[in-house]
Amino acid sequence: VSRDWSSDVCSSDLIEDLLNNQISLKDSSLIILGAGGAARSILPSILSLHPKRLTLLNRTLEKSQALVDQFKASGVQIQALPMEEIPEGSLTGVINTTSAGVIGEDLILNQRIFQKADWSYDLNYSKETTYFNQLAKDSGIEVCLDGLGMLVGQAAISFKIWTGKQIGRASCRERV
Repeated sequence: VSRDWSSDVCSSDLIEDLLNNQISLKDSSLIILGAGGAARSILPSILSLHPKRLTLLNRTLEKSQALVDQFKASGVQIQALPMEEIPEGSLTGVINTTSAGVIGEDLILNQRIFQKADWSYDLNYSKETTYFNQLAKDSGIEVCLDGLGMLVGQAAISFKIWTGKQIGRASCRERV
């Protein structure tokens, strides 16, 4: 049986990066921006940590609703909303899975989501602050993380696969 381990690695490295930054998802209220492959790949691991509520925001409501339908049996309150809307109630974190800021497209969203959130995480990474995280910082969020921690985790795993040798994530991060 062939198995695509890449989505498991990506997802587990996101969770590990969040935990390394003292971010717990249990009983949290989250927004995930985007409904493509990246969102689909991280949802199982996120849902396994029992957030209280998860809202998917996407330009195409049908795509995010399809993910809601796929994962609605998770026991987590999960909903889909258009990108410009904000879910009611408190909010813990916002995770960006879109490529909009990286590929030069505008990231169209209601920036008030950042005023309700404690932290942001952009799956994209850059030498400079990503556009998404800059929006978050400009709105007052102090904990803004990007996908570099995920990349480091994936690099460590790849190094072991290719060389048979274990490399520490801290050592790997220094080389990036």
